[in-house]
Amino acid sequence: MRKIFTLLAVVAALTASAQSKPFSSNGFFDNWSVGVNLGGTSAVHNIGFGPYYSNDKTFTNGPINARSFWQRARFAGGLEIAKQWSPIFASVINGQADVNTSNSNTFIDRWSVSYMNRINLTNLIFGYNGKPRFFELQAQAGIGMASWIAPESKDSHYFFTRLGLSLDFNLDKARAWTLSVKPAIVYNLDEELYQGNRRRATGNDHIYRGATFNINDAELEVMAGLTYHFKNANGEHYFTAVREYDQDEVDALNARINSLRGQLDGKDGQINALNAEIADLRAKLNDCMNKPAQIQYVDRPVTVTQTQTVNQSTNRLTNNVHFRIGKSTIDASQVPNVERVAVYLKKHPNATVTVRGYASKDGNVEANKMLAEARAQAVKTMLVNKYKIAANRINAVGCGISEAYDELEWNRVSECIIEVSED
Repeated sequence: MRKIFTLLAVVAALTASAQSKPFSSNGFFDNWSVGVNLGGTSAVHNIGFGPYYSNDKTFTNGPINARSFWQRARFAGGLEIAKQWSPIFASVINGQADVNTSNSNTFIDRWSVSYMNRINLTNLIFGYNGKPRFFELQAQAGIGMASWIAPESKDSHYFFTRLGLSLDFNLDKARAWTLSVKPAIVYNLDEELYQGNRRRATGNDHIYRGATFNINDAELEVMAGLTYHFKNANGEHYFTAVREYDQDEVDALNARINSLRGQLDGKDGQINALNAEIADLRAKLNDCMNKPAQIQYVDRPVTVTQTQTVNQSTNRLTNNVHFRIGKSTIDASQVPNVERVAVYLKKHPNATVTVRGYASKDGNVEANKMLAEARAQAVKTMLVNKYKIAANRINAVGCGISEAYDELEWNRVSECIIEVSED
């Protein structure tokens, strides 16, 4: 008995130490699974291994060992809970019940509970790459206790050991479900396992032997299982490989991180300074946008200067408003020139203004005469509508083509002549 436990412990230690790579989600509550097993089992004696077996639980009304291997077969089913400690090694708790084939009235006539260790031979030999393969082969071995329920049974409790394989097919893409075929040989270690002896009666004498793996005390078991693997902390249903780093690489990465943090702190200061500068520029821009426009217009020098005296009590002032080519609309840049005339007229209620419109000699003569008239009228209209100057104080006259300036484009003007009578 101690040899069995020693063998299981050695196998567990070897498989646990066989892992050379670290894997994520290796906590206690990770990598658990639950499964359902259905299949059959039958005693293997009377297949040529031994003609006589005095403890045949399957015997009916006929002579001992009268039934064949297939006639002794019985349906079995159960549940198992497994904990995968590594991609190679797992621990399993298995509970199982057998359907009655004897002449008793119980539907279930035997139950068993066992503990097993399971070794993934595929991962042990070929290595684990971070995800289960579609097909994997596992070996399993364990020990358990069984009990007969049939009322005619005496000494109903006994220990057994199970040795077998598990042919696993990982069905879905997430590797959450596994379909398995599990052949095994189950050895009956007899009811006197506590003392480490197995008793066999021969007449009035008793021969004591230690518990042995005798094929005549065994059953062949074939089960089909469906297992669900619970989701782990890593979000998967299995171990995922973790990249290993040596200490030098970790130290270099930490140094790089600290350097980047220092640069980031410096960038924060620069960003704050730039944000302050942006806020200042925005404030200045807002002030400029809300400040009234100050437009200064500078007239070109007039090449032809005429001095005219109306009378001794009259002053004469001249102001020009310039227009674009072929246009009679007053641009925003020329509004201050019109406003200057309006301000003067408001300050001098006795003053009148004569607006003379001109055009350059480029283009059609008749069209230019009409354009000159329109320019004079545009100035008058603004003085009346915008600045509320009485229309009878304004005389708008189209004077046709002008050549007052050296450059022809500067001759597109409306000349405002203001006459002020002294009181």
